[in-house]
Amino acid sequence: MSRLKQTAATAVAAAACLALMQSSLCRSAQASDEPQEARTPLPVPARSHSGRFYVLAPDSTIKLVLIRWAEEITGRVARLVGSEANFSDMVVRIAVKPNPDLETGQILLSRDLTEGQIIERLTIHNFDELHRETADDVLCRVLIGIYAQPWRETDVEAPEVPAWLSLGLAQNLYPASRARNSREAVRRWQEGRMPTIADFLRLESASRIADREASALLVGLLLSKPGKEERFKAIAKRVAEDGDITSSWLVSVVPGCKSVGDLEEQWDRWMWKQRHIVYEPGELYPEHVERLKAALLIYPEVSGIPVEDRGERPLYPRDLIALKNRRALAETARTTSERLRALALGRGDELREVANAYCSFFEALPVTRRRSRLEELLDEAEDKLEKLERQLEARGSEAGLTTEPDTRKDE
Repeated sequence: MSRLKQTAATAVAAAACLALMQSSLCRSAQASDEPQEARTPLPVPARSHSGRFYVLAPDSTIKLVLIRWAEEITGRVARLVGSEANFSDMVVRIAVKPNPDLETGQILLSRDLTEGQIIERLTIHNFDELHRETADDVLCRVLIGIYAQPWRETDVEAPEVPAWLSLGLAQNLYPASRARNSREAVRRWQEGRMPTIADFLRLESASRIADREASALLVGLLLSKPGKEERFKAIAKRVAEDGDITSSWLVSVVPGCKSVGDLEEQWDRWMWKQRHIVYEPGELYPEHVERLKAALLIYPEVSGIPVEDRGERPLYPRDLIALKNRRALAETARTTSERLRALALGRGDELREVANAYCSFFEALPVTRRRSRLEELLDEAEDKLEKLERQLEARGSEAGLTTEPDTRKDE
């Protein structure tokens, strides 16, 4: 081939190569100009079977977990307040997003109107770090807003839900959380550290962080009375109208109340009642043993037993053995046995076994002459009590001081 032809051929090949490169670059430039959504399929949100919830999350497992959680909480709230939330023209969208700037999980709320439908949006940052009870509280706040919506008319903006109301509702969803809050509330009440309803509502109105036990017990009281469905509707209407929920307003919706004093009296009775309510059948805690031990003390001035120069101190079971007229103990022994059995009811076999052992002693006390037999029965009961206390102490050491009951236990 001549040098000219060779040069021409080379030029043609170079031109063809350049044209191919330019074509390729042009296609690449066009692709880069396209939005990311056009090149990568958007994640598809999962829809709950009821159509009330849509979840957008990185993987299907998280979607399923959140759908089940949202539907479960909604169902529990409906059973608790006595009516279903009205989701007509409303839907809740839950989106999961990572946020490296946050050290913990967080949920942000927003609401908007799209094509005539109100959209409640929950954006969860750092799903793996989110505490379950925090999530329950936030969803309850959203649900209260949905219950209130019929009285908001065309107002799209979400109502301001009191922090104590959503937290209290969430804390009454599971037996374990109800039991935990009841135990702590009783302890605080006996120490004089539980606020009155009037003080609690006055303080909570200016606070964004609610008192967990007081919130739980107040909502529990409001929903324990007959007519809870209508009462909750009245509360939802009050929230919708941005009205303050004060103790004087609660007087108008709580049966048996004509004054704030009546309401506070019901609050004290509710606290006292917590000592005997079994939220978790079979579950036993140290305070249950302490109540049984307190029931073993006999106060002569109350029971009718002769004091016999013992001063004002209570009599212990062993003191009763030494009393000369043990027949006078018949009524005291009977009522004490009844009290012990009542305290052990629903608390499992361990406490019932201790209570029955003491009941055997008290039932034998008025009719058994042999002191050695009474001492034998009492020794057996005291041994069982001591063994149970050691077991509870060991359980507490294994669990750690910060361990809490599993609030996800079913009813």
